[in-house]
Amino acid sequence: MDTMFSNGNTNVNWVSDSNGLVAPVYAEGNEAVMAVAAAGTESGALGGSSPAFDDHSALFAASTANGRRMATMGVDQTGGATSNIPRVASETDRQQEALRHFDEAMASIPLHEKIDYLEAVKQAPEVVREETHPLKFLRFCDYNTWNAATRMATYWRERKAAFEERAFLPLTLNKERIGGSALNDTDILSLQAAFVSILPPTESGRQVILFDRSQNLASADGRNRLRGVFYVGHILAQDESAQTEQGTVLCFLMTIKPRLQDLDHVMNKKLWYLVDAAFPIRLQFHSCCFVPKTMRGLVPTAEGDLVSKTALMANLVSEHFGLRISGLSRVNLHFETQEGEICKMMLDKGLNLRGIPNFIGGSWSFSQARTWCEQQAVRERNADQQRIALDEQRLQASFISSLLNDERHGKSPTEASSGERGEDSIDHCRERRKAANVLHSRRKRERRRQEQNTLVEESDRLTRHNEALKREQDRLEKLLGRATQMVEDFPF
Repeated sequence: MDTMFSNGNTNVNWVSDSNGLVAPVYAEGNEAVMAVAAAGTESGALGGSSPAFDDHSALFAASTANGRRMATMGVDQTGGATSNIPRVASETDRQQEALRHFDEAMASIPLHEKIDYLEAVKQAPEVVREETHPLKFLRFCDYNTWNAATRMATYWRERKAAFEERAFLPLTLNKERIGGSALNDTDILSLQAAFVSILPPTESGRQVILFDRSQNLASADGRNRLRGVFYVGHILAQDESAQTEQGTVLCFLMTIKPRLQDLDHVMNKKLWYLVDAAFPIRLQFHSCCFVPKTMRGLVPTAEGDLVSKTALMANLVSEHFGLRISGLSRVNLHFETQEGEICKMMLDKGLNLRGIPNFIGGSWSFSQARTWCEQQAVRERNADQQRIALDEQRLQASFISSLLNDERHGKSPTEASSGERGEDSIDHCRERRKAANVLHSRRKRERRRQEQNTLVEESDRLTRHNEALKREQDRLEKLLGRATQMVEDFPF
């Protein structure tokens, strides 16, 4: 049985380089730049962070600059939405125009609402470019620049609240990455436990995820799971189609299931907020309810009427979602009153049996989630190594090119007239190249040292984890002994 429930200040320019990448740069002559440069930030709790200014005049200058920009854009001080970017000659032109308007819209957002975004741009511009490129938010918002800028500012505010001091590190499962990951060990273990999993895509290529809180890791809390959801959202957003209606991600929620753990209402509310206000991903929710056999009959109401238990449960679930969902979210409720109904529903949505969990009727198992995480970590580690190698090659090529250019133009007339210019130039070039090789060797040794340190840290982590598992085993054995004793003492 299926039902559906729905409800309805640094100015940053994004400039393309020779490789087509768009990176944030600080604009000159913007009062908000000076305001943010003079400002400090204080990390907040889960609800966000707040600016701490030593000079209140800086805040006033930023506010004044924002007001002037809002006036030129036709945006009032209440933050009224700008109009969508009209379609121009080509998609590339439209994107460039949208990026310019995005910059203006971001400048118009009050400083206290975007302070975490500005801090991210200042500390980790590459992370901002690669993980939260403005085009992701523009596509999601159908090129409404105000909505896109507001959504990105909200994303970074929530990310700073969830990750705190690690917020500006890359989202990666590669724990060996130089500089570290935004995810800690427990975050990664929670993902490997499969409380949220990325299933194989549908036949048409749509992405699919599964939430099953019965897989919650006992040693993890709501913050660990929240950070795991940020990572999954980052992976989903890498597919541009996920920001459009055509590529809407299918999300299956195991709402009612035997032996399901208690619901974390605080985290649940936060996740719905992120979906509605922060993530640049379109999601279609399907709540899967496996109704126990005792719930498949009729139950009398206070008035003496008989109603379906399933219908009663549907109303309860609808009310639960209704308290937490606004505008962008859409939830379809599916109740399995006969075996195989939910499996058939998932097949109808385009999944095949290898992408349907085995407890529903397919062949996918939770162990595959751990395998996916391990393989993804390898892919990300290889990508990091390739990026480092490419940067080294570019740096060395640029250095040698600069040396050769100096040799062509840097000799004095005395050297040129002495007849020894050619021989001296070759010797000097050799010395410069030798210096470049020494620099490369030093960097290589530094990378090896960091890798060794990473291995030592990983060994310590595994040792601590092993000790924690032993303590948990001892605790469970004691509980088992108590339960056995209680059964033996129970008078039958």
